[in-house]
Amino acid sequence: MKPVLLIYPKHSPFPHSIGFPVTIYTLGKYLEKYGFEVDYFDERVDPKEKLVEYLKKEPLLVGLSTMTSYQITSALKLAKFVRNFNLNLPIVWGGLHPSMLPLQTIKNEYVDYLVYGEGEETLKELVEYFLGKTKIENIEGVVWKKDGKINKNLRRAFLDYNKIPFPYNIDEKVLQKYLSRNTNVTARDPVFYMSSRGCPFGCKFCYNRYFNKHFWRQRDLKIVKEELSQLKKAGVARIFFGDDNIAVTKEHLLGICKITKELGLKWSACIRVTYITEEITKILEESNCDYLLFGIESGSQEMLNYMGKGITVDEVKRCVNA
Repeated sequence: MKPVLLIYPKHSPFPHSIGFPVTIYTLGKYLEKYGFEVDYFDERVDPKEKLVEYLKKEPLLVGLSTMTSYQITSALKLAKFVRNFNLNLPIVWGGLHPSMLPLQTIKNEYVDYLVYGEGEETLKELVEYFLGKTKIENIEGVVWKKDGKINKNLRRAFLDYNKIPFPYNIDEKVLQKYLSRNTNVTARDPVFYMSSRGCPFGCKFCYNRYFNKHFWRQRDLKIVKEELSQLKKAGVARIFFGDDNIAVTKEHLLGICKITKELGLKWSACIRVTYITEEITKILEESNCDYLLFGIESGSQEMLNYMGKGITVDEVKRCVNA
């Protein structure tokens, strides 16, 4: 069986901390779970020769995961390279930008198919389509073109996050490529882990309103502990939790703190100012929390209200003073 090729485009033209490409490995491990072979290409760390090597295998499809801004430019260049290398290779786009603007993105000549929303099951069914096992019309969460017409299938329901495979089930040599490269910027640690998906709040500018529909799903803390223990054994000392909101419930936050304290892992994350109290601050310190990122956005209450932040200037001040 031909493999699937998943590509992570370069996301910045400037020196930048290079974290593990969780997006393509989460998708790939889901495909591998069902017996499909997957090749991974990270433009930030892999030489172009490796991409050529993978393309010579004539993969079933070539998938690109992309956010907005510079990564779109990189993805377009890569898609054009793939198209010029082999006209017959299906090019599939997914990620935040295609999910937010699917009908605009699919119009591009270097986009054949588009996965919007959570992509694991949709991509798996798309692979099955290219194997002749299902019809494209039956696949939820996909946008496609035929005879010049754009077709957008129904949105796929959210998946059970506990059933999504661990993206770091990889050769330790692959992980070391990222652990040894975080030398330029220290704002983010190279090992990016998500203990939950989504956020229930309504900030007007946030992708969550469209992508996760205000729906928060946590990973079982037993699974989180097992996976973080595995990373610790692989030599990981610091974790950046990529959750949109790691403290939607106090139980979840305290569970994370207990795990990182027991494992001796240093960590950082994004969190809302409303969750920070003197009690929580002490627990965070004891759990090896290095720093937290707050979406304060403005010191003007009028602007906070306009953005739908659901916080007050007084809460911001209290958080900072805690």
